[in-house]
Amino acid sequence: QFKNLDICVFGAGIHDDPKSKKIFNLQKIKKIINVNYFGAMNSINSTYEYFKNKKSGQIALIGSVAGYRGLPNAGAYCSSKSALISFAESLHFDMKKFNVRVSIINPGFIKTPMTDENNYTMPMIKSSEFAADKIYKGLIKNKGFEIHFPKEFTFIMKILRLLPYNLYFKIIKFGLKK
Repeated sequence: QFKNLDICVFGAGIHDDPKSKKIFNLQKIKKIINVNYFGAMNSINSTYEYFKNKKSGQIALIGSVAGYRGLPNAGAYCSSKSALISFAESLHFDMKKFNVRVSIINPGFIKTPMTDENNYTMPMIKSSEFAADKIYKGLIKNKGFEIHFPKEFTFIMKILRLLPYNLYFKIIKFGLKK
């Protein structure tokens, strides 16, 4: 319809209502996975052949640092974003041979209507304007695979991703007590 696309940014995100009881609910899990993961897959499906045939352009997916590790009370959200990160890595290899750049955008906490519902502390939360600036610079200027911010927070999350399970679980349990 648009005839010439250079960059497509695909993002869909819902999470479990922070005020709900945190019980295993397959219906909620499926809804979160369908929106967060398959919403992005449907979007990619609509442009995949276009970019492949054009032999240039960029596809960017909005993941989350929550996709780095499993977090308390966020199994469906974390796993949906983890799946997006992994898919973006694979898509990077597939599209590189067609000169199409793939990026993953992994923000920390950003003030949005979705995070306004959260009833817990969100470390280093940033404005949507801050996020837009970082995404723009990452897509247009920096040209790396991963765009992540705020750096202070995402580096902590990246370190947690490297830890063995027993140490990671102890740190998260300690953090929950505070």
